[in-house]
Amino acid sequence: MSDFNAQVFQNPYLPENGEHVNAVLTIQCNAVQSRPDPLTLGAIIDCSGSMGEGRRIQQAKKAVAALIEVLPEEAHFFVIAGNHESALVVPSFPATPENKIMALSRLQTINATEGTAMSQWLQAARAQFRSSRPGIHRAVLLTDGKNDNSDPLSQVLTECAGEFQVDARGVGLDWQPNQLRQIAEKLLGTVDIVADPGHLQEDFLGILKSALGKAIAEVKIRLWTPQGAQAEFLKVVSPEINDITALGKTDPTQPQLREYPLAPGEKKPVITIFVSGLSRAKLAKGC
Repeated sequence: MSDFNAQVFQNPYLPENGEHVNAVLTIQCNAVQSRPDPLTLGAIIDCSGSMGEGRRIQQAKKAVAALIEVLPEEAHFFVIAGNHESALVVPSFPATPENKIMALSRLQTINATEGTAMSQWLQAARAQFRSSRPGIHRAVLLTDGKNDNSDPLSQVLTECAGEFQVDARGVGLDWQPNQLRQIAEKLLGTVDIVADPGHLQEDFLGILKSALGKAIAEVKIRLWTPQGAQAEFLKVVSPEINDITALGKTDPTQPQLREYPLAPGEKKPVITIFVSGLSRAKLAKGC
């Protein structure tokens, strides 16, 4: 098991009639389990019609192939091709040499056609992670466009929150950053642009390196507030920036306690969170 501790830095004194308390919370893992939690990595690739331009789909398949080839055998992986629906190209399998050969062959069958419905892709990924073994669940999502207006992306993100982490990437210059930022923030991942499709392989391998550096599948913080107070704003500011305010869930048996998921931990994680609350709220630490 991992040993966590937390430090809270705040001004305990309020001005007359003051109602807000701001605090900085730092969480550190001092001792990590000898065997990291197992990794399941998903590749979610946009194969809508626009991906056929400028060899984007070819470079995307090349990047996923490179990712599969270097996966350690103890990892699991799957591949989803997405347009107006989702196609499970490779279900969740161990990364054995035989499964890698099978996956590389299936990868070549992906073609670019139709529209874009990212919620379909995320639902398919959620099903694969749920059918996989417990552990670190992480996916890379690549797109070059924007989500169809009729697609219920926000609803699906709420359903997927806390179940897996997504690193969202926009290839080219025509994608919608707000949509990918929404995915990354809700699913505790990162968002970035890869303007040149030829750089996708380098970026994907960087994501894999980061995923393999994780040791703990699930980290959560419990925040207690006294009656009459509430936490208005929680934002992870290091090592990555993520607003986790909306991710809090209340324990029905302890209404003053809310639990917030954090991204899977590094081998020696140090996480810094900014907290803002109404009234003279007291912070309770816990993971």
